[in-house]
Amino acid sequence: MLLKVILAPFFLLIAILFVLFVINRRKLKEKTESEKSLNEFISGLGIVLEGEKLGIAIWIDNELVYINSILLEHTALAGIEIRDKKELDELFSHPEKYLVFYDMINEIKKQREAKVSEYSRVWRKEVGQKYFEIKYFRKHLNGKEYVVLTTRDVSNELSNLEVTILAELSEIFSEHFSRETINLYEVGEDIKRILANHGLVDIIGIGILKPTGELYFPYFKYTDEDDRSGFVVKPEEKTLSRYIVDKGLKVHIRNSEKDNSLSDGYDFYYIRRFTTKVFTIYGVPVSFRGLIKGVILFEKQGEDQFSKSTIAIFDKIAHFISLALRFIEILDELNTERTKLFELSIKDYLTGAYSRRFLEQFLEKELNKCRRTNAKATVVFLDINEFKKN
Repeated sequence: MLLKVILAPFFLLIAILFVLFVINRRKLKEKTESEKSLNEFISGLGIVLEGEKLGIAIWIDNELVYINSILLEHTALAGIEIRDKKELDELFSHPEKYLVFYDMINEIKKQREAKVSEYSRVWRKEVGQKYFEIKYFRKHLNGKEYVVLTTRDVSNELSNLEVTILAELSEIFSEHFSRETINLYEVGEDIKRILANHGLVDIIGIGILKPTGELYFPYFKYTDEDDRSGFVVKPEEKTLSRYIVDKGLKVHIRNSEKDNSLSDGYDFYYIRRFTTKVFTIYGVPVSFRGLIKGVILFEKQGEDQFSKSTIAIFDKIAHFISLALRFIEILDELNTERTKLFELSIKDYLTGAYSRRFLEQFLEKELNKCRRTNAKATVVFLDINEFKKN
């Protein structure tokens, strides 16, 4: 009897442990099957899991069902809590507040609004001096919407990106230089498009120093809805761009909120007035013939966002733009000289009166016009006697 009393708790403990073992085994089996199903789903969308290197999150009907630690680390660099539904809703409602992902969010929104059932796209973004490949997939299966987001650190490719970008820039500059006139707004738009496509910048500003001392920005664009191009910095305004021009120095600001004062009373309040977000800013003076002719500003939302490789690319872009400005100046000089020569060929040097050559060319054009339009023309001759004596 005593033995039964002693063994009863022992058998009860064994029974409890057995039940717990069965429950845990069932849970482990369900978890394994669930992960297997997720992996099969991912493979069906053409994603190859790369062990620890691939960040991944999956939503089914807007509910987050799976996320791994790698993706959480990647999104944390961008200051986004991807598990917070309210924060994601804010991201899609106001993409202009998140310039790093502005183009990406806008594209996804357009596809959603167009009710495209299947959509996939790849972006590359530099975030926190690391370079990421971001893939987005959306697919409808069995009446449910599946969304998959993957991130992969490809920072090792950042140093090789320079060759690609410079080749693309060479093409656009060759195109612009082949035109009779160069539009700096269009040049800026093309440069920003290339750099934004590779995820290196959010904003580019191109400032030209005028003979009056004003700093004119033919291109300075945040978003399509917020285009600041055309603004002018007066000589007395001690802004960041004015500091770069006046000092002829490159400036690298890692945090626009903390590093917001410069020497000799300069400040960049003028730029901070556009937004309350923290920015990384790199400013480069544009010079040729030994003179400072302008400034280029490269900006990205977030703190300390530019790697050494990226800054090296910016320096080369500044050189390209210096060449463009020099080319514009040469064109202006040639056009001025050509206008002077043309004026000399059709006008008398002393009196400014049009020459007989001009009269013949003008009359020929007018007569041809009259023949085409069946119109009439009148020619009046005026003779002044003893003109030279007067």
